[in-house]
Amino acid sequence: HETGKTAVSYVQEQKMLVAREMILRGEMSLQNIALYLGYSNYNYFSRLYKKVFHYSPQKTTAYQSLS
Repeated sequence: HETGKTAVSYVQEQKMLVAREMILRGEMSLQNIALYLGYSNYNYFSRLYKKVFHYSPQKTTAYQSLS
């Protein structure tokens, strides 16, 4: 199955989808979600997240708190 993505970018994208679900559930801090998914550098995690969704994890948190 050809996605046009490298294996690394595919895995990163899948992790970001998991991250978004975890953020929306509101059970862990953003830093803990990053660590849980294997990103010890929060800024790197945040940049990847923004690359996938075009908005920051903080914006997802703000959206989550509205619902």
